[in-house]
Amino acid sequence: MASTALAGGYVAPVTEAPVFAPVAPRVHDWSGAYAGLKAGQTSGDWEYDGGTYFGTLDAGTTIGGFAGYNLQRGNLVFGGEIGLTHLGVSEPTYTFLEFSNFLEVKGRLGYAMDRVMVFGTLGYMAGTITDTWGPTDYDVRGMTYGLGVEFMVTNNIFAGLEYQRAALKGEYLVPDDVAVDLDTVALRVGFQF
Repeated sequence: MASTALAGGYVAPVTEAPVFAPVAPRVHDWSGAYAGLKAGQTSGDWEYDGGTYFGTLDAGTTIGGFAGYNLQRGNLVFGGEIGLTHLGVSEPTYTFLEFSNFLEVKGRLGYAMDRVMVFGTLGYMAGTITDTWGPTDYDVRGMTYGLGVEFMVTNNIFAGLEYQRAALKGEYLVPDDVAVDLDTVALRVGFQF
């Protein structure tokens, strides 16, 4: 008796369950140009003629503007910034000393954690102090350094807090006979383009 053998009967196709890969959260990119305003408090001290005359500066409101550019590689953010700052300090004893607007140029190096960035700065500051009693102007300039933190409130608007120390020297009668040390804590608000 002959029978027909069926080799390999019907096999239903195997359907694998879909695999869903986790979607990485969108990380904010700090790269690009930015600009903003700052306001805060500046205090400090000064000396003249090798410390013959010295004093403490009364704290005052400091306001200014800034613009810069960031590049981001991984979590590291680096860039440069330029700003113009009006120092609100005053000298209580010799009230004829007036501080002008000061130009700031600084580099920044930061560490970004998505929408938060902590950073350090190192740069140069220059301006003029006017002795209205003279009247005489003398330029002061020197190094600045500081620390700060910024937070992206929206995709383009950020707010932050920065501490900056400036050690400035200038010429009154002889080179570097005026020394001014300034401490500034400022709130920064800006727009990233």
